[in-house]
This record gives sequence, structure tokens and C-alpha cells, in this order.
Amino acid sequence: HKGHRGIDVRTGMMRVAAAVAMIVLMAQGGICSKVQDEVLDACGLPTKYAQTSHCFVDSTHHTCCVLGPKARAYADGSGNPIGTAASKAFYAKYGRMPNSTDVTPWCTCFGSLVCGYYADKFPDDGTAIKFIYEPGSNPPQGALNVPSTRHCEAKARDYFKVMSHGTPGVTDPTGSAGQCPNYNVAANVKQLSPID
Repeated sequence: HKGHRGIDVRTGMMRVAAAVAMIVLMAQGGICSKVQDEVLDACGLPTKYAQTSHCFVDSTHHTCCVLGPKARAYADGSGNPIGTAASKAFYAKYGRMPNSTDVTPWCTCFGSLVCGYYADKFPDDGTAIKFIYEPGSNPPQGALNVPSTRHCEAKARDYFKVMSHGTPGVTDPTGSAGQCPNYNVAANVKQLSPID
């Protein structure tokens, strides 16, 4: 059913729900913003930067991933332009563009195991899981020392009860926690500290 200006009624209702959710988040801004800033800092990402405003506060962008040059190029070429986004965020934080050997931090989709998938695909370019933020934790904490594979990222995803979903360019977002037998998520959940 089409409403005013041809906008589908369901689309309109979803927009209203999203706006209400944003107002609630803004009203809680003191705590949400402080925790998000602490997690962004721990990841090496800029704070007060529009392109990272979704990081660590939505339903999936919980993995602090350092992306190597091959992973950045692959992401951009596969319809998930986080390589460019991570490079721009690196510039915003450090005042220079990354060189050909730098790894760049980014908050990747935990639900589709993006970081572990890229680390599996490009084991020689430095792509790695730095930590996985525990959604909603305050003070912020996360799983540290996560082996950089999609299976170990899946084990943490199961532990934190985050839903799985797809992402362009990630052909296997399932992972298997059983293929990460030596990593104990609970023993590695710690408070996050800034990198600086």
C-alpha cells in the first residue's frame, strides 16, 4: 500500500522507528557516547567522526579488525567498501594515508565474520582480529587474543549471542565454533584499554 508521495507505508513506518531509535540514543548520549568513544579509542579509530558513528553501537559492527592492504582491496572490490573507509578513518586519526604495509583498524561485521574471513583469505597481509567488543558492556570490555579465523570469531559470536547475517564478498559467514577448540572466550573477556 502506497501512502503520501508514493512511499510504501511499511517503509515509512520503518523510517519513523529508526528516527525514534536515534532520538532515544541521542537522549542517552552521555553514556553511549562515552562508551563508544572508549571502544573506538581502544580500536585505534577516530572519535567524533561521522563514518565511525555506527561502530560498536549497532547490532553487528563489534569486531575491531586491522585490515591489511590485500583485505582492503578485496573488500572494496567485492561490494563492501570498508577498505576505503578504513583508510579515510586512518587519515582522520593519524593525519596521513596508510602506506602499502600499514594495517588499518575498522569495525567489521561480527554477524558475518568479516574479519576472520578476510584473515583466512589473506593470511600474509596482517589482517587480524584485535578484539571483539561485548555488546552493551559498560565499562567496555571485549574478547581479546581471539585467533584470527572465522571459526574463532564464530565462537565469540555464539558466546555474545549475536545473530549471523550476510555481507557482500563473504562467501561463508557461518564459521564453526567447533573448529576453534583451544580458544576460551570467557577466559579472554577483559576491560578494553585505549591504544595511546
